[in-house]
Amino acid sequence: MGLFKRTAKIVQATIEDHKEKQLDPAAELQAVYQQLIMQTSEIKRMIGEVAFAHQQLVHEAESLERRVDDLENEAREALSRGDEDRARELLGKRRKAQDKLEDVKAREKLLRRKLEHLQDAEEELRDQVLAFRDRRDEAESRLSAASANLALQKASEAMTHAGEKALESARDQARMAEARVEMSESIDDQLERLLRESKER
Repeated sequence: MGLFKRTAKIVQATIEDHKEKQLDPAAELQAVYQQLIMQTSEIKRMIGEVAFAHQQLVHEAESLERRVDDLENEAREALSRGDEDRARELLGKRRKAQDKLEDVKAREKLLRRKLEHLQDAEEELRDQVLAFRDRRDEAESRLSAASANLALQKASEAMTHAGEKALESARDQARMAEARVEMSESIDDQLERLLRESKER
């Protein structure tokens, strides 16, 4: 395996180890963003429900106002005919309708306030979502640049480490070669000495 392939494997292993030990920040940002979107959707759903209930109360109030007016007119007509009992009965019904109208108006007022509050909350949350999205995009860009720099730094460190190992290995091989040369010279010297000694005899 070549030096560059070994280096690439070292760098890849280092990056994988880093990923396993730490959560993915980009995924965390996306999860928070999705949570904000879900909250916005929930507020929109609530606004729809409250707006529908409010509209129903508005229609009910309008209907009761007409009923109150009609009962009062009928009571006047009954009095004009001299039918006081009928007029009294109609005024009693009018009183009940008026009480119900007041109750409906009070509930309509409460729902209108709740609706306004929800609409304000939706607008504020929408602004937060937009601001968060901008900050998330900026953070992801910075994270991407930082990750690229980290990968380059790790690759550089791995290359330096691999280069040092290669140099050390070359030095070891040179020392072994030198030892072989010394050993072979020593054997040659011994052989030459033996040859000299044999001639002398």
